Amino acid sequence: MPYLIGTDEAGYGPRLGPLVVSISVWHVEDPPQDVELYERLDSAITPSKTAGTDKIAIADSKILYKSHGSLAGLERGIFPALSYLEKEPRDWRAAWKVLAGDSGAPQQNLPWYQHYNELLPVDISLEAIQHLKEQLHGALDQTQTQLLRLQSVALFPEQFNRITGQLGSKGATLSTTTLELISNVLDELPPDEAFIVCDKHGGRNYYLSALQPQFPDHFVEVLCESRALSAYQFGAPEHRIEIRFQVGGETFLPTALASLASKYLRELAMRAFNAYWCQKIPQMRPTAGYPADAARIRRDIESANSDFGLPSERWWREK
Repeated sequence: MPYLIGTDEAGYGPRLGPLVVSISVWHVEDPPQDVELYERLDSAITPSKTAGTDKIAIADSKILYKSHGSLAGLERGIFPALSYLEKEPRDWRAAWKVLAGDSGAPQQNLPWYQHYNELLPVDISLEAIQHLKEQLHGALDQTQTQLLRLQSVALFPEQFNRITGQLGSKGATLSTTTLELISNVLDELPPDEAFIVCDKHGGRNYYLSALQPQFPDHFVEVLCESRALSAYQFGAPEHRIEIRFQVGGETFLPTALASLASKYLRELAMRAFNAYWCQKIPQMRPTAGYPADAARIRRDIESANSDFGLPSERWWREK
């Protein structure tokens, strides 16, 4: 049961909201390095934003979504995939439970998440999801391909600050979180070959020191380490695992789907944050949480709420 696996993050740069890391797992019958999923599933899936409406666009989330824009580009990829997995969240809280489990926003003791909810999807119809789900089912069945898993882990500011303080950098936090997620998923799957593609982590080129502790029962072999690609291999001969960290990793379909999931959850988190504070401070403009704009938001919040007693480390990312 060879696996094609991709991971990607959203929220690495901002000071507000969570860092979200997601993984998608696919099963193919052929040697995984020989499979190009975009070609195999061309009847239903495209990496292009401008393709016909009958196809599901799964690509780098930065191609399909612009800040404060429509969520349709993300929802057209995520909801058919979740529907195929028999997970169909119909509101904000259910989406967090389905994708992020115990790391989700409703579990965070922050006022903007505690009572927030909204119906989902936001910008596409249930009829469109059903049509796209049928397209996806048909392509997967025809090509003997399966989508096995789509899940996320979210690090909200308090946890992000604590882990980053322990590890020394947010790059280490991203790598450790990603590799823990991969390790946990591999432990839950029947052992077999796996081909894993991650987008590069903040320009980092060397991952052996992060990989080996996550897979202590194996000798991790370095295949190459460069600006464009860092590749490693480990595992039993019959269940060899190759993991790559590459520039433009979202050109690999499983990584692109992970990118959409991470971005969607991140945007859902910021919708709750913005709804809460724009109600309390009517003149405040919504934010995506990136550093310069986040500093404005922090000033607005602290100047307009003299009684706002939440310690900054609970809601503000230090790095």
